Amino acid sequence: MSLMFHLLLAIRPVAGPIGFFHRYRDFIIATAWIISFLVLFFIFSIVRRIIKNRPKPVIYPDQAALSRLNKVNAVYSKKGMDKKVFFSNIIDILREYIGKRYDVKANTMTTEQFTKKIAQIGEISKENKESIVNLLKRKDSIKFAAEDISADELKGSLEFVKKFIVSTRCI
Repeated sequence: MSLMFHLLLAIRPVAGPIGFFHRYRDFIIATAWIISFLVLFFIFSIVRRIIKNRPKPVIYPDQAALSRLNKVNAVYSKKGMDKKVFFSNIIDILREYIGKRYDVKANTMTTEQFTKKIAQIGEISKENKESIVNLLKRKDSIKFAAEDISADELKGSLEFVKKFIVSTRCI
């Protein structure tokens, strides 16, 4: 074989120049993924901040108290909650309502302290003050002296608390 034949075999066609995309293909793909991730992260952060900073609905003390009374009454009616526990829950809801409505730390006070605080609240009528004091004393006697309570007394107490909350709600 001649030298010319060997040279022809050794000569190969010249390849064109390598393009920018082919040279940096992996870098471009990685950069696109990183940018996509960052954009999604920022969108997620903005949506989360918007959801977190939404104004929360205002629940007034009367709404919360009436809702709790209805729940406690439903449990008592359907599942047969103990009468003493039911009465105690009613009075606790009343104390909490008065505390929130009239800015009194009702849950940290004894019955005696709470009674004195109620006497100082001018917005509550004298009859309601007397009824509240009687209910508080009745709760103490049931809780500490192990007295019993009738179904009629329970019903009357529940109705009084509901009427009191409705009549003293903030408008």
